[in-house]
Amino acid sequence: YRRDEIDRTHYPVFHQVEGVRVFDEESIFNELPPIKSNSLLPDQSVAALIQSLVKEDSQSQHAGAYQEASVRVLADLVGKTSELLRHLFGVNVPLRWQACYFPFTQPSLEAEVFFRGEWLEVLGCGILQHDFLKGSLPSNPATSLNMAWAFGLGLERIAMILYDIPDIRLFWSKDPRFLQQFDAQGEIKPFQPFSKYPYVNRDMSFWLPTDGFEANGMYSLIREIAGDLVESVKLVDVFEDSSTGNRSQCYRITYRSMERSLTDEEVNGLQERIRCESSQRLGIKLR
Repeated sequence: YRRDEIDRTHYPVFHQVEGVRVFDEESIFNELPPIKSNSLLPDQSVAALIQSLVKEDSQSQHAGAYQEASVRVLADLVGKTSELLRHLFGVNVPLRWQACYFPFTQPSLEAEVFFRGEWLEVLGCGILQHDFLKGSLPSNPATSLNMAWAFGLGLERIAMILYDIPDIRLFWSKDPRFLQQFDAQGEIKPFQPFSKYPYVNRDMSFWLPTDGFEANGMYSLIREIAGDLVESVKLVDVFEDSSTGNRSQCYRITYRSMERSLTDEEVNGLQERIRCESSQRLGIKLR
């Protein structure tokens, strides 16, 4: 479970395929090519990003051999996973890489695929943190240079792109109109929309507390109350009172069921609960 923003591509529960490959010093320098010779990298901008991330990494700054090893391992990871994404989505898929943060890898990157008019993260990866690797390997000579790369591939995101599924909430639906569209033999067919139910917007404006405000906490609270009836939550306005310095934000909550029409009474009840709970638990002052 994760506290995350609410939209059609994020969900607090997700499934992931993970991969790890461990290298010793001999395999790094004998099997992995220098970054300039790695033919699997998408382009030179990605190579420059890798070199920049390794250079900034505090651990790799202390030894030239470690820095070169990090570059080779990270380049191998990006090259291999780029090929994997091309295999899944086609050789011409719009793909971009950028720096990111993950708790178990450093340096870290994420890959995004262009889907339905926006960039969608599908894969996170990086060099496995040294302490995690050290704790999982058998005893090695103190001079041995061991390193590993790791990646995680979000299954719902992959399926959304392959089947052209517009909303991640559908994967938790038990509606047979959704479930019966998938072939047991694995044949991929474009998703046929079956829900034409309208959305309902409600805005919530409030003054921010002086001791800080964490939007993800609000997202988690909204999911707790309204569950999958919330399609998205977006920040639509920011205001600062010049006389007091107080800051205000306005969020637009979009309600829509995938299976039925929502009534105004139902939506208003959810909205009022969200307003009351937010005021009590998040320390905000409603406007």
